[in-house]
Amino acid sequence: MHILILASGYPTEYSLNQGIFFRDQAESLARDRENQVAVIAVVPISGKAVMDKMRWSFGLKTTMSNHVRTFVYTFLNIPKVHKYRVLKGRKRGMKLLKEYIQQFGKPDIIHLHGFQGGLFAQAAKKKYGIPYVITEHSTQFIDDIVSPDLESYAKSTFEHSDAAIAVSLPFAEIMTKRYGRTFQYIPNVVDTDVFELNPTVQKNAEFTFFNAAAFVVEKNHPMLLEAFSMVLKNYPNTRLRLAGKGYAELDMQQYAKELRIEQKVDFLGLLPRKEIVKEMQQMDAFVLSSKVETFGVVLIEALSCGKPAVSTYCFGPESIITSPEIGILCNQNAADLAFAMEQMIQERSNYDSALIRKHVIDQFSNDTVINQLMQVYQSVISKYNV
Repeated sequence: MHILILASGYPTEYSLNQGIFFRDQAESLARDRENQVAVIAVVPISGKAVMDKMRWSFGLKTTMSNHVRTFVYTFLNIPKVHKYRVLKGRKRGMKLLKEYIQQFGKPDIIHLHGFQGGLFAQAAKKKYGIPYVITEHSTQFIDDIVSPDLESYAKSTFEHSDAAIAVSLPFAEIMTKRYGRTFQYIPNVVDTDVFELNPTVQKNAEFTFFNAAAFVVEKNHPMLLEAFSMVLKNYPNTRLRLAGKGYAELDMQQYAKELRIEQKVDFLGLLPRKEIVKEMQQMDAFVLSSKVETFGVVLIEALSCGKPAVSTYCFGPESIITSPEIGILCNQNAADLAFAMEQMIQERSNYDSALIRKHVIDQFSNDTVINQLMQVYQSVISKYNV
């Protein structure tokens, strides 16, 4: 099958981790050598990212990696001018698609990730007759903060799609009710060959919680630090390691000092994937404090390493931590999160790393998720071949 993925984000020199799960899914699809898989991503870059990296490097970059051909076009974003971003995506995307078809033939199906590329997908469907499937990931729909101008794009994109997917069951229910069409639940995929058990790691001197998230308001780091300060009063031999960057990072470092826990909290900065894997293999448990997640890729990465997780109820994790053998879900307040973290410390010996990993393999591995996607693709294509 010839599959073209349209991604709203993709790893670039400005952000190595942006849209990395889109890349993972593309490479998972390409593991079946009968599939021809390509990616077109028109990616807006913020002015802040330009200043942080001190570079001005926009335009098209084409690569071939793990049997996936990628065409990533970057451009400087204009903040809050949604129409510019959407129209830029359609114009540049259609130009790339024309060139792609001339070289590699017409795809059987387009898989669109994120409604903001919807005008591009609709134009491709109209001009070339290529059906498209959309997977939606945005928390804007859960928070109900989609701007009026983007709402019209979203409605049109979902209406004209041949199949609609959401990455967690609660999110699928929200989207189905909101737009009056069925959204199927298919989760994100995790590379279980990368995020794997490591039985050789040594036991930590301190019970170690690990968190990997951008320092932005949605990830709720203040509540996490407050909860951890409560945990330390009862379990002083405990440590919290935080990976990530973001505008609130310095504020969180200051808050840790105000809570007098700075000696127990490690701010690791933005880590490459191989270092994230090492942290997850070495930690005792993962902790997620988010206000809202449509899924929670870091959770399945941690579980794939055989480690249990603590998470707030925030939509996505409810489709991941589905039994007490896997981890603990709690309400979004510091006291409840602290209680859950303490419960994790108390019950550490009860968690079976092999069982936790099996849960991930059964629900979120390449074979499981890709089989579901291929069934959707085949169902859509068969309707066009009648």
